[in-house]
Amino acid sequence: MASQSALSGGVSVAEAVSLEPGQIRFEFFVSGEGSDYIANAFKELLNSDYQEIPFFGVTNETEFDGYYVPESGSTRPLDAQVVGEIHRINAVLSEAGTKASHLRSLQTTPADVANDFGNDQTRELALPSAASNSKWFDPDSESWTSATPTATRTTQFGDVDVFDPADAPTTKTELLYDLPYDQAGRTDTRVWDSRGVSKLDADSNVQWAKVFVPSHEFAGEIIVENGLVRLTMDDAAQTITAATWDAGNSEWSTVSLGTSDWDLVDVDLTHIGPVAVEAQLLFEDSASGDQHTQNMRLSRGATDVLFTNPSNEPTTTPSGLITLLGPIASTSIESAQESLGLRERWQVRR
Repeated sequence: MASQSALSGGVSVAEAVSLEPGQIRFEFFVSGEGSDYIANAFKELLNSDYQEIPFFGVTNETEFDGYYVPESGSTRPLDAQVVGEIHRINAVLSEAGTKASHLRSLQTTPADVANDFGNDQTRELALPSAASNSKWFDPDSESWTSATPTATRTTQFGDVDVFDPADAPTTKTELLYDLPYDQAGRTDTRVWDSRGVSKLDADSNVQWAKVFVPSHEFAGEIIVENGLVRLTMDDAAQTITAATWDAGNSEWSTVSLGTSDWDLVDVDLTHIGPVAVEAQLLFEDSASGDQHTQNMRLSRGATDVLFTNPSNEPTTTPSGLITLLGPIASTSIESAQESLGLRERWQVRR
């Protein structure tokens, strides 16, 4: 078994033992090239904002398949008896539900945002196209209506269907859907540590380290992406670059950011989750020494990045910073502020 939605490759379970009702303890090992950062990624996942993590059999169904909340976990290296380092990972998970008992829920807290890049009033939600049975659910009245996507986009990792929250009956409405365990996470937002190397080695093995907590100590560039948009940030080198996914040619295409005296001097990741990544970015004008802070949010299925002024930022976004980030910036003054959870099926029954 493995949490394939969040991590993939080189994992086998050595033990899975029931503890208290609804809890399981498991132990597994990772070894070989890259085992150190794979083990660290699991450690971060167990202490992250990711909740209700799908845990399931990779090749066959098991009695443990379901959604789980991490309770505790640890990783430690072993003395390797073979080439490469071996890491043991232990964790205790509490069951939060299964596909039979729960639907996935995209919950929203719509908000107006201080965006100086435009004044559009658009909000979007995106689901994996592999999802089914999508519906708008009002938790107050416990009623639902069918949800129809307005567009489909092809990301690097698969298609996503886009929904307009304006179609929902109320602002409290959740977007519910069903999704196979093995499809979870494929089109989600993600953060990478480049570790100063290319993403793939000569054998097409991933060399970047997946990041799950804002406190991660980066060894290379900070890469935030959703399969449609990629930001590569290096506050030490004071650089920020962008790329978009070219589905026709199956490759990333560089976006030319504007020419400006403004440089990125600090990246403070504030939230890493499956449907959105958030950070606070500090920029400095190399000519005047002025500084300005921008909040950044990249959502699942988005084709641009939302940059907004924090509530205590005393000035509007400088024109030079708008020039720099404009080619990749969202022009909307509204945000869905979506988050991912579960909704019990009995609550949705008519």
